Amino acid sequence: MEARGPFQKDRRKESDPRLPPEKACRFSTAPWKPQASLIPSTTAPLAARISIPPLASLLPDPLQPPPLSDLSPHAQEAAILDDILYVLMGFEGQYIRYSESYKPSVEKDRLAGPTFRILPGLDPSLRDLTNSVLKMATYYSAIEAFVEVQSRQDFGSINHALCASIRKLLKDYLILIAQLENQCITNDSFSLHLLHLNTLPTNHMMFQIYTLGQEILKKNSLLDDDLDDSIDDFENVDDILEQLRDGGELAAGGMNKMVCKGGNVLRLLTDRLSYMSGDPAARALLQGLLRDASRPYMTMLNEWIHHGGIKDPHNEFLIKEQKSINRENLDVDYTDQYWDQRYTIRQPD
Repeated sequence: MEARGPFQKDRRKESDPRLPPEKACRFSTAPWKPQASLIPSTTAPLAARISIPPLASLLPDPLQPPPLSDLSPHAQEAAILDDILYVLMGFEGQYIRYSESYKPSVEKDRLAGPTFRILPGLDPSLRDLTNSVLKMATYYSAIEAFVEVQSRQDFGSINHALCASIRKLLKDYLILIAQLENQCITNDSFSLHLLHLNTLPTNHMMFQIYTLGQEILKKNSLLDDDLDDSIDDFENVDDILEQLRDGGELAAGGMNKMVCKGGNVLRLLTDRLSYMSGDPAARALLQGLLRDASRPYMTMLNEWIHHGGIKDPHNEFLIKEQKSINRENLDVDYTDQYWDQRYTIRQPD
């Protein structure tokens, strides 16, 4: 007789043709064979290329875990601790799952971050602690999606530098999760309360990065649809023409969608730094992000000050260069006209 795991029920149901497909698959006797595949690459070099795993709600009924109400409080805490370690890394657990409104295949949902639901039957005290820890799981998934999107070529070198800095912080976050997992395995007295206490400083850090990312995404119209986008703003027309002359291609929506990049990102960081000046932890975090994100901009600024050149492939620098203005095209006294027309101050968005 086939041995069964602790979370495998000894019952099977035949597929009912009256059930919808997503429900019928739960009661099907067919073997559960989830598959992963490679997805097309993007201009973000480190973006994930593995397909999204199937939802836990589609798991066949024989593989569903036993109800929480059938477990003792100690067993409930052990099961929830095991689940949380997975959820904090961006996966669903057996008892902690995505809410029905969250669609992981929709980019806007991933950028806003998932919301979670806990299967019924959990002790109320454990439920409150679990919900507090799950906020950090929402932050992590949203930040990871933010880094993948903002690392695309269209968003410029300052966003790329910011994402690289955030990626280093996410690495430290995953190291913390590994340490918590080790404590869960080796320390019999490790509890959900201890996990909650150990994650409070990191939760605060993740919240700061999450709110920063949400603000940048709203500026990019990736979360909220801004009706006052630049359909009548011709500030970027010269940049678009220059890009076409150089053989480049326009990004999708390039004529009617603003991109928060360059100095706008640095200004947003400095505004948040000023706003959070009374929070030492947040101030130290934002100072590190600002320092890393501003390095490409300072490189361009030094090139302009010391050599009079502009190396700005993403149109982020405060000085805009019109390469179509050449000395040969000017009749006489080219010096004044050349400098006035070829180099202009980029207007803030």
